[in-house]
Amino acid sequence: MKFLGLVAVYLIGSIPVGFVISRIGGGGDIRGKGSGTSGATNVLRTMGPLALAPKAIVPALVVWLVLAAAFRYVSLASIVGCVVMAIGVWLFGYPHVYVAAAACAAVLIVWRHHANVKRLLSGTESRLGQRAPAA
Repeated sequence: MKFLGLVAVYLIGSIPVGFVISRIGGGGDIRGKGSGTSGATNVLRTMGPLALAPKAIVPALVVWLVLAAAFRYVSLASIVGCVVMAIGVWLFGYPHVYVAAAACAAVLIVWRHHANVKRLLSGTESRLGQRAPAA
């Protein structure tokens, strides 16, 4: 039963939410606009905040919001938010399989943001509210 749950969680997590929100919201294929990714930042920049507000609920929302508001780097907030989530799963004593899944997800998210980390370190990362250069 746990295996089926893990498969279900994997399949749900593989849904490109930004792409789906963009299509439903009439924005077309988000991957052809802005930065060319289907992430929340690109959806927010190209479609506006109303496209994300009712649908973008994540477990680490408070951490994400505080970091995004304080530093205006969505990539930094996303990276820290996923790491905080993984640590929280471990600290709250969830089963090892959940800890492993959260840790793997955090590693994948941080890896996916490797270009953002390079830009953060070099001081060239776009801040929230700034227009991203065309793809």
